[in-house]
Amino acid sequence: MRILMLGISGIASKRPLDWLLQFGYTVWFIGESDLYEKETPINYRFIPSILRKVKLKQNKSGDLSEAEIEDLRPTQIEQLHQIVREFKPNIIHAHGFCFEVECCAIADIHPFIFSVWGYLSLEETVQARLDRKLYPVLKAADALIVESQAIVEKCQALVQPCPKTELIPLGVDTQHFRPYNGENVDKARQLLRIPQGAKVLLSPRVWYSYYRHQEILEAFAIAKPQFTHPTILLFILAIRGYSIEEIKSYYENFYKRAEELKISKQIYYLPEMPHDKMPFVYSLSDAIISLPKTDALASTLLEASACSKPIITVLHPSYKGTFIEEFCTLVKPNDTGDLTANLAAAMVKIVNQPEAECSQCLAASRQVVIEQYDETIMQRRLFQLYQELCK
Repeated sequence: MRILMLGISGIASKRPLDWLLQFGYTVWFIGESDLYEKETPINYRFIPSILRKVKLKQNKSGDLSEAEIEDLRPTQIEQLHQIVREFKPNIIHAHGFCFEVECCAIADIHPFIFSVWGYLSLEETVQARLDRKLYPVLKAADALIVESQAIVEKCQALVQPCPKTELIPLGVDTQHFRPYNGENVDKARQLLRIPQGAKVLLSPRVWYSYYRHQEILEAFAIAKPQFTHPTILLFILAIRGYSIEEIKSYYENFYKRAEELKISKQIYYLPEMPHDKMPFVYSLSDAIISLPKTDALASTLLEASACSKPIITVLHPSYKGTFIEEFCTLVKPNDTGDLTANLAAAMVKIVNQPEAECSQCLAASRQVVIEQYDETIMQRRLFQLYQELCK
């Protein structure tokens, strides 16, 4: 089967792409960056989008203006038509919302699947502006892929009649993401100079204000005097999709605030790690903190649960009815009280709780993830959807 993929380059598009290539599908990918720059599989081809070509020609690393992008729309649509004529794909599968995906909807090429990602779980003010652009893409799709039941309901409210909508989160490789203990973990903690016996709270989300690292920092300062163990706050400096200037300013303000709170010595940092190394990173920690302003069904939480790690997070609408609501330590969002105070209380609870008290809950959470979210289940759902649309 031939699959034409397009959209945003990232782990959420690369993992399904990996599945397809592994099972022998032929895939052409249109985007701004090649997901296999170092080693190209024989059944894969990367085609630079028109935006990518223009940026390379102009030697421009930043975004083009809206007017410049709009001028490129006919050229991008023609590129899509040319590729479809040459490749004759059985399925067109778009990942995330971007210019190329907008053009794909206008190009009227089918069968067209749109993986919505988290674009229908954004803040209301942002969502209202985005819905106008998303609507034509949702309307043009023959099928939608979403990550949670809450987003299914949003799709149905936004588009009538709603295209076929499938619940296919990315899932998690539960054989790879599993509990790790032993000598290597101890050595890594020593290399990071984590004090012996210290608890580690890990914040693994992308380094940007959307993930509320500042609030995590403030809560840690409140909780610190109440901890019964030495405790470290560990951040991963994952930088994606933001300018160096934005990230630099964010980090400088963050570090300055840590100094003011007199907790900078308890703040540790790791560079961004390859996805396949994340189980080892989780193994260094005693709990995971994920505090996005809004979210779909975060793979981070699936991975942490598969590694049997306690999780502190906010109960977003897309989390309801999932393992997150049942097994995670949930803090109340801003509109129901002081987020930092609630988060601090959750930190104290997790750090001071004897491990034996939570081991049964963590094992049960991992088992639910294995039974409901293992990536082999998601692979089967995706391949079945492809087969149905090809009939």
